Amino acid sequence: MKPYGPPRRVVVTGIGVVSSCGVGVEAFGQGLRTPPAARQLRTVEDVGSSPWLPPEQARHLDRFDQAARMRLALDDAELSPADVRHVNAPGTSTPLHDAAEAPALTAGFGAGAVPVTSIEGVTGHSLGAAGALEAASVLLSFAHRELPPTLGPVQVDPALDVDAVLTPRAWEPGPTVSSSLGFGGHNGSLVMGPA
Repeated sequence: MKPYGPPRRVVVTGIGVVSSCGVGVEAFGQGLRTPPAARQLRTVEDVGSSPWLPPEQARHLDRFDQAARMRLALDDAELSPADVRHVNAPGTSTPLHDAAEAPALTAGFGAGAVPVTSIEGVTGHSLGAAGALEAASVLLSFAHRELPPTLGPVQVDPALDVDAVLTPRAWEPGPTVSSSLGFGGHNGSLVMGPA
């Protein structure tokens, strides 16, 4: 029995983006390809904020393994790891996070078996908007037939054994897993494919 019921199919008919690297689809797409200047503060103006989860509640939430969420998402989409053509990962580039995330990707897909991107080097951690921005970046990669670069890394640790996309890469769009990790242990994965 699947934990979340039958697969749901969704058709995306439009994209609207407000992010620190660009407002609007075209500006966002260009912003994903442009490294921010050193010590540049990127902000989004005139967007209301919502209250965050109080620390006393976050402290009681479980931490989940990123590889469970990806596997559940693939099961829900009725795909196997071999079907996946791209993973959009949170990729915070912190030593502890990368040391946990890379083995989860390797366990789920095989060493270097699937191209991995992350937009966080450009957008920063977008908190509650991270999943939506990451989904928008995946949809743009389908439209442009190009994976966006993971901007910011100077050198990828060879021990991590992932195919990190560091420059724009042409690709044939296919099933993509986009994982989002939140503060307090909230994790989720979305499987998307071109129409």
